[in-house]
Amino acid sequence: MKEDKMKLTRNELIVLRGALCVKRMYKGMKHAPHGVIIWEDWMQDSLDKINAYIKEHHPDIPDWK
Repeated sequence: MKEDKMKLTRNELIVLRGALCVKRMYKGMKHAPHGVIIWEDWMQDSLDKINAYIKEHHPDIPDWK
């Protein structure tokens, strides 16, 4: 059986990368009153994959600063 792969648009990649980068600012912090954790360690793998895909397929997208 052939595996279907989801294709993300250029804009979807930008939005996902931005959302993950913003969440990463809160790495290691717990927010009161419920101890919400914004950044989880597994998110770094997702961010790395998105950045690698952008560099390979959309090199015109500027790096996140």
